Amino acid sequence: MQPSTHSDRNRIQNTSAHVESTHQKNEVYSLELNKLIGQMQLNEQTAHKPQSSRIPGGIPSALEGLPSGAHKPRMHAHAQMRPHANRAAPAPQLHSQAPLQAPSHSQSHPRSTVFVAPQAPEYNQTVRVSLSLLPQECPIGRTLVLGLYRVGQLTNERPFFVKQLFLEQKRQLMHSLIIISITCRAPRCAGNFEFRVVEQFDSKQDANRQRNAREVVREDGKSYSDTTFATSNMMHVKMEDSDFKKSLLSTETKLQQSVNDGDSQLLLGTFTLFQRLLDRVDHPKLQKHDILSVVLGQFMSLILWDQSKLEECFESTDSIPRPMEAFHSAMWNILQCVERNPMLQSFLSPTVTHNTAALTSRYCPVTGLFFTDIASRMKYWKAKLDLPLIDFQQHRIENIVVSPLITSRVSDWIERQASFLIPDREEFWKTRGSICDIINTYVVQKLGMDAKLYVFGSSANDFGMNESDLDLCLLMPNYELMTHAEKRQVLTQVVTLMKDCDLFQDIDTRRLGARVPIVMFKVSVFDIECDLCMENALAHRNTALLRAYANADPRVRKLAYIIKHFVKRRRMNCAAERTLSSYGYLLMLIHFLQQQEPPILPNMQTLPESWDGNPRCGCKRSTRRCPWRSPHCDLTERLDEMNLPSVRSYKSSTDRSKGSYVDLIPVETYFYNPFAKNADTSARIRLLEAFGSRNGATVGELFTRFLFYFGLQFDSSRMVVSIRMGRTLLKTEKYSQDSPYWRFHSRLSIEDPFETSYDVAHVLKETRHFYIRQQFTRAYVKLAEAAIQTDLSEDFDDLMGRIVEQVDTFPFQMKQNAQLDDLRGEAVGRLI
Repeated sequence: MQPSTHSDRNRIQNTSAHVESTHQKNEVYSLELNKLIGQMQLNEQTAHKPQSSRIPGGIPSALEGLPSGAHKPRMHAHAQMRPHANRAAPAPQLHSQAPLQAPSHSQSHPRSTVFVAPQAPEYNQTVRVSLSLLPQECPIGRTLVLGLYRVGQLTNERPFFVKQLFLEQKRQLMHSLIIISITCRAPRCAGNFEFRVVEQFDSKQDANRQRNAREVVREDGKSYSDTTFATSNMMHVKMEDSDFKKSLLSTETKLQQSVNDGDSQLLLGTFTLFQRLLDRVDHPKLQKHDILSVVLGQFMSLILWDQSKLEECFESTDSIPRPMEAFHSAMWNILQCVERNPMLQSFLSPTVTHNTAALTSRYCPVTGLFFTDIASRMKYWKAKLDLPLIDFQQHRIENIVVSPLITSRVSDWIERQASFLIPDREEFWKTRGSICDIINTYVVQKLGMDAKLYVFGSSANDFGMNESDLDLCLLMPNYELMTHAEKRQVLTQVVTLMKDCDLFQDIDTRRLGARVPIVMFKVSVFDIECDLCMENALAHRNTALLRAYANADPRVRKLAYIIKHFVKRRRMNCAAERTLSSYGYLLMLIHFLQQQEPPILPNMQTLPESWDGNPRCGCKRSTRRCPWRSPHCDLTERLDEMNLPSVRSYKSSTDRSKGSYVDLIPVETYFYNPFAKNADTSARIRLLEAFGSRNGATVGELFTRFLFYFGLQFDSSRMVVSIRMGRTLLKTEKYSQDSPYWRFHSRLSIEDPFETSYDVAHVLKETRHFYIRQQFTRAYVKLAEAAIQTDLSEDFDDLMGRIVEQVDTFPFQMKQNAQLDDLRGEAVGRLI
């Protein structure tokens, strides 16, 4: 297709005029908006049927009724979702120019598998690995290898070892599966491992091969694609007692050597190795060794050194600009290992057990440092963070939030700011509707394959701003069984169509290889960033859930827009800088409002369709009366005994592995939906508003409490931000449910409400985590200082202006610690 600027411009004008005339009909506007957004919701007519009685064929599709991006939305006629399906495909031809065909798959299609036995071997014990490979995944010329990896490793780099699979003779048999059996030995170290079938090639000979696939080049010239063709069951190698004692002695030696030499990197690496050793204390055959208490005591003694002595012994380096902060952070991780492991606690002497509890009480979650007392902590806050000195024992949060400055002046300020930040819905959708029409005309219709365009994210969840990105999704028949490579292939075709038309600009394909392949672009004359992906069914359900919460109480949207404004100006909301997404902050706000007493938002994932607007019990977060996990308690997560409706969506295994086969994993996405098809939306909204009205807190009070909660109160080392739990979700419980994809660390963790094994805050590094906490603390302390003054020493608008003051560059402390995030891995590598 040749570009035709004049005709394309005219079509834009015609399209915009058509959309504008539509939106000028005020009486029709709300109906059109419901067509575009409201149809996203599922047909939940089966609401009164218990979950246990539902069969796969009767489960409504989680994408049924999604809003089309076209001006006149049409329902997407896709196949009924299946409870489970898998497939295998040959190596993708990413640059093929042949016309694409919508993939057709069979539910009973086999896939490649790997099984290892025994599943819990001893060190260096012989294990047998049985492989069943699809012939189409083993074409002539492809070199497949079997590699051993730690469970949870996100790439195929650095396998423990690889064994080449010799398949020539097996291919000649022309069987439906290629069966191979290999014997090897378990590693000589403890941990959870898995075997993966991956592709290997010589990087020197194939330098131009697979340009769109990530490759890891080893020193021996071999490289491995990130495509995983099959993954084995988990193999758990338990630590032997002799190795445990030997590792303790080695740790003590390295600790003494690092102190004697003043080697900061060696000491930080020793901290990390000791933490990994403690994480593997889970074998009942391990014995108590006095050396464990000795080594732990030496680490704690080092942390108790004063700052001058520590800085005198360990000088700052380019990689460790602030040794004290690096060592304190590592010590906190070790204390968390001890706290969550009863077996490890039983190995410690009474004196060391007492000292660990005492040191834990001195930890400051805002800075990540240990202080001898409150006075020294506040002194550090004043010197390093420029925070005023406030006696938190005397001026408690309960007194601060009821002051006239908070309840009246801050509330009025939020109301004024929200009126500017919240966009006009009609104008908001007129612009985005025009963009969708252009994409449909010049891309989707030319793409064919019965593709449909849908809107999700901030443009459809009632939390969008005028400058928000437009998140778009392409859906087509059997989209749920498309592999990662096939999605990339379709999006590559989309890019070709966009480049043939001058209406599209700033086309960015750098994220085609991401967990969810995305093409980023802009439509000329509209200064709005657009992100286009394939499928992503769970994102649509998340959009619908957030929209339900946005309309549950008038205070929710006002607080959300103020928080989004605050975090953007304070540089806490930039994916390129490894801070939290807007989605993460919205989940934090919903969680916070659910935790209030009485709660402002209910847990919509546990409300029945027949909910009458009243709490199911009298339990509060602080005082629980119902039995643990009672199905009749508001603090209990979704249970089978609740007989709630079931709305199944599916995620594919290729979200993580990017492999060539797809396993569909069912995900429960039911929630109480005021915008569901055939639901009385007005009645449900009234019930939700009545529920929230039991708490009469002003937006000023809630905003101040939010800052305090996530700045000073929330224990990110032990707790997870969750909106599907009425009760507190501990990290120990979360790890037991979703290991190995959910890892222990002291940073903020945010559970996705549907894809519960996904940590929305996984992008955070330690420096960013503490920066976010410090920004919330800074804002709260400045408000608290103003609230306790009889006469405000500065103009109120100036105060609020300083609180949301624009941050153009990260503070000096952040820049100095930028290299700490990746240092521990380098230090451990040096030791090994």
